[in-house]
Amino acid sequence: MMQQGLTIDYIDRVHDEFSKEQATLVDEMKKSTTVEKEKTFTRQISMLNQLLMLLLKFRNLKRHLELENSY
Repeated sequence: MMQQGLTIDYIDRVHDEFSKEQATLVDEMKKSTTVEKEKTFTRQISMLNQLLMLLLKFRNLKRHLELENSY
């Protein structure tokens, strides 16, 4: 039977994609020439960082629940 919903592998893939996007934004911010652009990049990077942290917490919770269910 195939598991429905968000799997740990899927969450890991999303985390990787968000991490790549964050790295791209950091590189673009380094090249930015105005304070306004830097502020925009900083907001995006900050939001991605929050999402990444929540994704890790969610993944760890799912792992914990899977371990409990396997007993």
